[in-house]
Amino acid sequence: MQRCPDVTNDKHVTLSENYAASSETSYAESFSGTIVTPTGESPGGVCFDDPSLTSFALPEIHEQLQIINDYFRHVYVHPGSAFLSEVSITKRCLNGTISEVLLLAICALTATVLRYPRYYPAQSTCWIQKAEDLLWAGVESPTVPKTQALLLAVLCRVETGNVKRGYMLLSLASQSASALRLHYERLDLDHHSQEVRRRLTWSIMLIDTYFSEDFHGGGVAGLPPASLDGVSEGGLLQYYIRLTVIRRDVLRLTRNLHLQVKETPQITGLVEVVEGMLKSLKISEPPAYSTQELQRYANSRWLVRYAAVQLGWHQSHCDIYRLFLLGYKEAAPDAMIQACEPDYVAQAVALSISHARTVINIIHDIHNLRVPLVSPPRDMCIGGYHSSRLLLYLSGSEPKRKDQEVTNEKAVSLARSTLAILRPLFETSPVLGETIEALDQIITAHVSGVRVPPGDFANEDRGAGSRIRRPQYAMAIQRHTALGVHSALRQAQFHDDNEDAGEDAGEIVTEASLHNNGPNIWSAQGWLQGFSPGSSHDCI
Repeated sequence: MQRCPDVTNDKHVTLSENYAASSETSYAESFSGTIVTPTGESPGGVCFDDPSLTSFALPEIHEQLQIINDYFRHVYVHPGSAFLSEVSITKRCLNGTISEVLLLAICALTATVLRYPRYYPAQSTCWIQKAEDLLWAGVESPTVPKTQALLLAVLCRVETGNVKRGYMLLSLASQSASALRLHYERLDLDHHSQEVRRRLTWSIMLIDTYFSEDFHGGGVAGLPPASLDGVSEGGLLQYYIRLTVIRRDVLRLTRNLHLQVKETPQITGLVEVVEGMLKSLKISEPPAYSTQELQRYANSRWLVRYAAVQLGWHQSHCDIYRLFLLGYKEAAPDAMIQACEPDYVAQAVALSISHARTVINIIHDIHNLRVPLVSPPRDMCIGGYHSSRLLLYLSGSEPKRKDQEVTNEKAVSLARSTLAILRPLFETSPVLGETIEALDQIITAHVSGVRVPPGDFANEDRGAGSRIRRPQYAMAIQRHTALGVHSALRQAQFHDDNEDAGEDAGEIVTEASLHNNGPNIWSAQGWLQGFSPGSSHDCI
């Protein structure tokens, strides 16, 4: 049986904690021969009016090394941030050859995520602004370190709530990757350089899903191996990337099914294809989830990544099986569900309940570890939200078979306990904080008997107050393009001036004219024939 890697002697303390002891020797310590310590100021003892603390100047070398060490212990473990090499970055910092813009971005993001009392928010804001200034000054000459710094700047801006700026910087990072042709293999490079390029490309795609959950990139020739620096994490990053690709395909399928306004063919076969892709990941085999295995990861830096993979695995099943929940907003059209075999639908409902309960159980198991999560995985919040919603919805639906039974009391109890765990972890998050509030409102409405929409396409009613009554096709397309409550792009709230721009249009497009003159996007048969899970196919 495969055991989880690197799970012993992996404790680590951050710059903002007391450094009385540490059971792990960091890369910085092994290279410098001394224990890295902070300057000694107590939390709250720093006055940000001090000009020396609000400049672009980076701290002394020993603190730079500690910040880098903290980055790789608490930020790098998130799949979207796994694109730097710990050994390479640390060595370059020690010998002074590290890119200035990359060092600024690392320090800024780490100080922001870990909330260093000495550097956050004044100094970290100066660092990320300086990094962006340097990036813009050389925007016409992209390099790998600059692209890495851009991604760190995206994460830093999102972490501080400036989601709009983060989203626009991400587009620049994507263009830099295209200019550097990172999505192509370079067989003339050494293994380490090839791996850095692969990880950077995949990280851009993963971070893109933070905004819309529907990245449009094509991928690279290979998935990242289990190790970049010789310390294996058991292939967790590979699993997570594959899960993300599958969840993207399921999301595209769900959105496109809602474009249909006519009776459509059965989707049973297509769901079996996606289900087969999930099984091919072999996550159901070791490393399978168990409370004992989770406990083995308790003192490992890979706890966050292990939790993200397990939560993502079960949430992927929920995403598939909820297609068969009659009346659920993310479900397939009613006519399509009713055309399927009743036993097949019943089994899908039962499996959706099983996986939703497992997601909630994993969240409770993580909580029961009593391990401080300095930077918890966003999959905890997203999985807890969707699973709680699903169970609450099913608890109020018509009586089902025994294996589908979810009592109202049990569903409410699970949802409330899950919310209590997630609130202190994500309530202050600029992006996921709204997800916590949405779950709170759903639970309150459910308990009070107020019927709320059972879905997550949160901006579906955005045009309800519009002075123009939109035709059915426009409503369908809006639902197709709507964003979930946990989408960073939705939090950005970019101003949409399309309505003003079209005021003087001389021709009114009707649904009938679209059917007569435009492409038949309403044909499910045509779309289903062209859909291939794992492809870059998109409707609209």
